[in-house]
Amino acid sequence: MACHAPPTEPPATGVTLAVHYSRTAPDAAAAAEAAAFTVELHALSFAPDGVGVLQAASVIASDRGAPFRGRSRAPVGTRWLDSAAVAAFVDTPSDAATHRRELLDRRRVVATAGLRTHLVAAPSSMPTLAFGGSHAPAIATLVTPADEHGPREELAIPADLAAEPHGLFAPGGGNGGLLLLVLPAGRADPGAVAAARARADEERRTAPHAAAPPPPWQVALTAVGEANRRPALLALLGPLQRPRAVDLVLAADERQLIAMTDALAGIDPTADDVGFRVERACWRTWLHRIERGELTPAMRAAATRQLGAVADDPATLALLLQTSADGTTFARHLRDENLLALDDRSAALRTTARDWLAACGVAVPDYDPLADRAARRRALRAFRQTTEAPR
Repeated sequence: MACHAPPTEPPATGVTLAVHYSRTAPDAAAAAEAAAFTVELHALSFAPDGVGVLQAASVIASDRGAPFRGRSRAPVGTRWLDSAAVAAFVDTPSDAATHRRELLDRRRVVATAGLRTHLVAAPSSMPTLAFGGSHAPAIATLVTPADEHGPREELAIPADLAAEPHGLFAPGGGNGGLLLLVLPAGRADPGAVAAARARADEERRTAPHAAAPPPPWQVALTAVGEANRRPALLALLGPLQRPRAVDLVLAADERQLIAMTDALAGIDPTADDVGFRVERACWRTWLHRIERGELTPAMRAAATRQLGAVADDPATLALLLQTSADGTTFARHLRDENLLALDDRSAALRTTARDWLAACGVAVPDYDPLADRAARRRALRAFRQTTEAPR
């Protein structure tokens, strides 16, 4: 009898669609004609046809620094669906084994000049889909808000939303993910437009105002010039007890100090794990300069001092930052990676790892990074047997 794989499940439900409106111009400056839309949020067990959002976007904008054209903060695999792709999705028969789908939410929305419409699927990693405002429905904007992982990003996608259906797919849950469809529904009723404008005004009045950050954060975020930024960042880091991050600040050039300061803008100073959030954000600003070999001698020395063999491996560093929940876990991961590097083919890397481990109080008896492979492996094998022996 043939074996059959179990049906692929769509991503966990519980995600809902929120609709928000914001003003971009007063009523007198807004065009009278408005468009109506039906928006649907689906959970899928498969990925529909579409193009990557970077291919679809005409502009990538960031609120801090210059964005890199070949990279986006949207989840890998995020796709934009044009009218043909939406039609193909609608025509795809639902199959219990491979093409499961579930309608999670459906809303009626409007869009017009002077009024921006925001569609948010939460909780999920799908970017906010915004349209309307000064561009009316001719431009769709995918918004990823600023946080500790990076600055606010906007991808502008030319799309005549009022004339043809479009969609946004974000991966999540095996091979599937979430699909947000925007389906044109003709002209909007004037009453619906008036209600949307009233809602935008109400949301602006009732929006919570962010509390002012503590004084050290205010000074660091507003400091100008290398001579001011460095002491301001050191004053912020002092109470957080993050020696690795302190070393980075001491060694950084002005360009890097600016990047590290900008990275603080998305961090909540009151979070329980704010110390590691700050350190992680600082390290992430170093990644692209490590990748491009752009570290100054002082910065390279600091990276090697704090990371050991990982200082020359930005991919591993990025993974450790992503998978470490706190500073203790990060330190343990660094120790493990440097122990692995003791068996690397590069004598320079082995020496760096040995020196870093020794500085951390970890010594492998009888290990010599310049000895022959058999001798090195004997020492490493004996060390592992000792440290992994049951107690």
